[in-house]
Amino acid sequence: MNKTNTKPTSRTDWEKIKNRNPEDIDTSDIPELGAEFFANAQIRQSTPGPHSVRVFRVDPETGEEITVREWTSNEAAPGNSSPIITIRVEPETLAWFRAQGEEAQNKMRAALRIYVLAHQK
Repeated sequence: MNKTNTKPTSRTDWEKIKNRNPEDIDTSDIPELGAEFFANAQIRQSTPGPHSVRVFRVDPETGEEITVREWTSNEAAPGNSSPIITIRVEPETLAWFRAQGEEAQNKMRAALRIYVLAHQK
């Protein structure tokens, strides 16, 4: 089987986009985010430790961080063991995570967990 790239070539002028003035971007169709949005907003971040993720919000009046949930791999898999899987990722994605340091695999797991937490209802 012939392995040819069947993805269409982008016709976007990336050089023009890279060099444009941010003030020239029309943002008139983007609604303003009011106090209610920020009062309910949650931040998800990877934390030091094995496969840890912290979800918190910031009190708009005091600026205090309020933890909503903390997740570690121990919650999902007793004995701190995770199933081993194989997935394909784009070379650029893998290179970016590897450039973040020795904890690349843990950061990839945390990114996936943050995505799951963000989409759970």
